[in-house]
Amino acid sequence: MELPLVKHWRFAFEYYYSYIFDFSGTLDFNLKSWKAITSTELRATTDGHLYPHLHDLVIEIDKSKLKHPDPVSQFFYRQYFDLGKYMFQSAYNMFGASILNRNLYTISKKITGD
Repeated sequence: MELPLVKHWRFAFEYYYSYIFDFSGTLDFNLKSWKAITSTELRATTDGHLYPHLHDLVIEIDKSKLKHPDPVSQFFYRQYFDLGKYMFQSAYNMFGASILNRNLYTISKKITGD
């Protein structure tokens, strides 16, 4: 099953920090086409309550970009952004299903009102 998470989300912020020199500017994040691919099944408790159980969960955030007005700064900031993006994606793909499975039964009980 493929779940679209974010079709397009753009946000920006201004920053100012001082580390030996003063740095300031604006960063623009453009998040595009986040999606999750999952395989799931329904499980039942001894009371007969059904709840979802995830087997595989893969998120794809490859098309997201970071922009900065200064090309040199953009190059350096984008290195951290891309590294962080792939670390987040890899960590979620490895551990996301097990983390979510711990709470899916509780969440499904709250949603259904049981």
